[in-house]
Amino acid sequence: MNPILETISEKMADKIVIANHDVDSEPNFATSNAIRSIPTLFLYKDGSHVDTLVGGTDQSNIEAFINKHL
Repeated sequence: MNPILETISEKMADKIVIANHDVDSEPNFATSNAIRSIPTLFLYKDGSHVDTLVGGTDQSNIEAFINKHL
């Protein structure tokens, strides 16, 4: 998933910021954010959580997930 997110981050750099968190190194993060499956993508707009995408998918689906909130 990381190579896909890196590509999207470069492609959409003027519109979005992508951050990555390793839940293996901080399992409390997963618990406190109710993450039950990996990967889980949280989408924030203006500081508010607006959507979640759970499970692996391809680049076009991730871009569509992001674009519906731009």
